[in-house]
Amino acid sequence: MKRTFQLFQLLIVVFGFYAALKYSGNAKYIVSLSSIFVVVVLDKMDNFFGSSISDEPAGKKKKLASNKEADQSEKSLKILLNSKNHLMLVDAVQALFRDIGLAVVPCLEHPMVDRIVKLDEQGTQIAVKVVSDVDGLTKEWDHLDPDSGFIIGEGGKLRLMLIINTSTGDQASSEGPEFEKIPAHIISFLTKHHTVAITTQTLAQIYHLCKEMHQDPNKVLGRIYQHSGGVFKI
Repeated sequence: MKRTFQLFQLLIVVFGFYAALKYSGNAKYIVSLSSIFVVVVLDKMDNFFGSSISDEPAGKKKKLASNKEADQSEKSLKILLNSKNHLMLVDAVQALFRDIGLAVVPCLEHPMVDRIVKLDEQGTQIAVKVVSDVDGLTKEWDHLDPDSGFIIGEGGKLRLMLIINTSTGDQASSEGPEFEKIPAHIISFLTKHHTVAITTQTLAQIYHLCKEMHQDPNKVLGRIYQHSGGVFKI
């Protein structure tokens, strides 16, 4: 359609030149100038309608991208609150942290840690360990270097934060997933080792707090970073 329109404009220009060569008197000037005028008007119309048409798909694309992002976030939240699959939980945690604007990278130096969350430019970092089975936490602890308060990484203190899924795994309830309380001996264990933990429910609350209420994620997680140990709650 665009090429046909341009060809039509070209024919008008050619006709204008033809009139200038073949016609005489006032007709030569009238026809030539009229041809130029028509081409200019058509060009402006094309720019106006063309921009309006091209803006519509761009708007649709932006809306589709926004909807896709929202769907991905909803999927991640559902996994976070329901799944017991460790890899799926790690992916969901990463997606939600990134969606609220935090930098998340793998922890190559410490394989037992799932991700590193960078909070600011001063080197404040949180080492995230996702725990899908709270009863297995004490068995894994020997691999996490428990005696440092946590680990010293490049650029500053790397604080350990456990994200514990306390879901029962029973999704049959119409009211949503059911959760168990973290056992008292686990809370004592975390406090003794000066390690902070949050549940997947708390992470979902943090996500909504930052995403919908526009709280600064650096400040929210900064409170967790400075926690003395135990289970952090909003």
